[in-house]
Amino acid sequence: MVSGATADMARIAEPVRLDPRILLGLMVVLGASPLLLPVRSPGNRATRTILRIDPNTAPREVLAALPNLGPARVKTIEEGRAKAPFRSAADLSRRVKGIGPATIAELQPFLRFDPPPLIHP
Repeated sequence: MVSGATADMARIAEPVRLDPRILLGLMVVLGASPLLLPVRSPGNRATRTILRIDPNTAPREVLAALPNLGPARVKTIEEGRAKAPFRSAADLSRRVKGIGPATIAELQPFLRFDPPPLIHP
């Protein structure tokens, strides 16, 4: 019985990649502001909608559902955005260890970078 329980625990601990529709629902529940954009694939006339999120405001659970973002990278993103907002994918790549060109290429379709809010005196 112990080996079966261990196997179940290992399956539970595996990272989960969520469908964008589930991500949208999760973001709404957690209070994040998603942005849905119509996207046309190169060479394809069909338009599909994908979810784009701002890594400066997305909750940990939403960031963790993106490609190649495990707990360590998510924590580094949270720490980095607490110091200063990320302004672009290049800025994110420069400031977060382990996010290089290949990871940014996978993340790019899901990211947006909102301008910082205006602060009135």
